[in-house]
Amino acid sequence: MTPTILACDLGKFNSVLCWYEPATKQTAFRTVRTESAELRRELTREPVSQVVFEACSQAGWVHDLCEELKLAALVASTTGTAWQWKRVKRKTDRDDALKLARLAAVGEIDGVPVPPRANPSAFLDAVQPFRDGLEWPDRRNGEVSGKSPPRGHLRLREESWVPIPEK
Repeated sequence: MTPTILACDLGKFNSVLCWYEPATKQTAFRTVRTESAELRRELTREPVSQVVFEACSQAGWVHDLCEELKLAALVASTTGTAWQWKRVKRKTDRDDALKLARLAAVGEIDGVPVPPRANPSAFLDAVQPFRDGLEWPDRRNGEVSGKSPPRGHLRLREESWVPIPEK
């Protein structure tokens, strides 16, 4: 596999991608929309040894996309001293992506663990046995029925299940 590093500066609407070859220090940049289909196409464009991006609001689904494509992903923590831009006159997305790639090449990036994708239906399925024994008022006539409450209409308050108050 090639030692090419793909560094992504993820933005809300657009992202800058930097393919960096550590041995020759060659770079190639591309700006794409921050959408799953476009990032998938760019991630599979050429083989890379590692995909590096900053911890941000898009980092979770981009990490999931990298796992799906069987690519090594590293989410960089931006709290370290390497991320302080005190004496820099210009700070652009291209500069951010290149700095990310160079830091990854020398192993200077502190990785942030990304938790696995949550499955909300698994949680609701796990509490279903507890929900079956609850009595739920019928909204039409106020009588208590033996039916189980609708999914998502309960929440945990002080370790007991109570109905969510109506607004």
